[in-house]
Amino acid sequence: MIVVFLALPFLGNATDSDHWSVVFMSVLGVGMAGVFLYGLFETAKWHFTIGPESFETVGLFKTKTLAREEVAGYRVNEHYIFIVPQDTKASTIKVGYTTERYADIQEWLADHYPNLDEVEAVEAAEEALIDEELGRNPDERSERLVHASTTAKYLNIVAWAVTAWLFFYPQPYQLAIGAGLLLPLLGAVGLKLHRGALRINEEKNSPYPSVSITLFMPCMGLLIRSVLDVDLVSYTPMWIVAGQTASVTAVVLAFCTHEWLFQSKVKFTEGAALIAAAAVYGYSASATFNAAFDDTQGQVFSTEVLSKSMSSGKTTTYHLTVAPWGPFTTETDVQVGSNYYQATRSGDKVRVRLQPGRLGVPWFEAD
Repeated sequence: MIVVFLALPFLGNATDSDHWSVVFMSVLGVGMAGVFLYGLFETAKWHFTIGPESFETVGLFKTKTLAREEVAGYRVNEHYIFIVPQDTKASTIKVGYTTERYADIQEWLADHYPNLDEVEAVEAAEEALIDEELGRNPDERSERLVHASTTAKYLNIVAWAVTAWLFFYPQPYQLAIGAGLLLPLLGAVGLKLHRGALRINEEKNSPYPSVSITLFMPCMGLLIRSVLDVDLVSYTPMWIVAGQTASVTAVVLAFCTHEWLFQSKVKFTEGAALIAAAAVYGYSASATFNAAFDDTQGQVFSTEVLSKSMSSGKTTTYHLTVAPWGPFTTETDVQVGSNYYQATRSGDKVRVRLQPGRLGVPWFEAD
């Protein structure tokens, strides 16, 4: 790989006029070769040691040391063990899962130090069980958390299903869009009914179940549909409508959570999640509702196909560039389906339908 990176400037047929591209490829090649070479030497040099008095990691240019008596505990995720110091300003020791005897290291740490994630989970559960807002006694509070967890579980399952429906095969179209519009509102109702036992944001080690999947994922499905299915004449009126929808959504979510959202013990991330959910729903719901439930006949214009293009990624989209028509005085890009794209050639005449929009935001599609 290093040889390939260093050879980049010599690949292709550069001419004298291309000297800047040669310089760019030279810098890029040397830079990438350097990064790759550093990675090789760092991997070869790096090692982790548990000493009698400290932990130590040795890398190519840096050595980290943490005294054993200064360790607060450890955390584990899918790829790393984190040895956490008592002093928050000190560096955390990070051990990758590819490290030799990784399982033995984790077992040794478990014998000598607390798992901080487990400690935080226990403390958070104990704090929830003394929260008088959740009930009159620990049993009642525990029962409310269990009921909230059940609600969150089923709402989130349905939300995943609706998101897949919207993404892969949104037919019947209005029903799929309607389900995507409804699910976040049901999430808001759940927040209201469970009054603090159910949360917007999903926090690690928290005993409170979350409906973040219900609030966000259907909106992602709607957002995908708005990108793939809706061509707007202008985005300016949509931003206005989306802003209004987002504001109303934020008020609704605030009403459904006001009994606990503004308490000092509630983390800032809950408020941030509320604003984010309102913003995403504001645009995705407005854009898809405006087009999917626009039942007017609209106006049909005839125009000529100037060129065709397609873009591929996680999804493939097909576009026709057409001559000026209707409200457009310059050529316009029209998004079409794969069958329409294959059946159309440059120079063909096509019809474009201009719709007023259910919310008053004009949009168009190939007829």
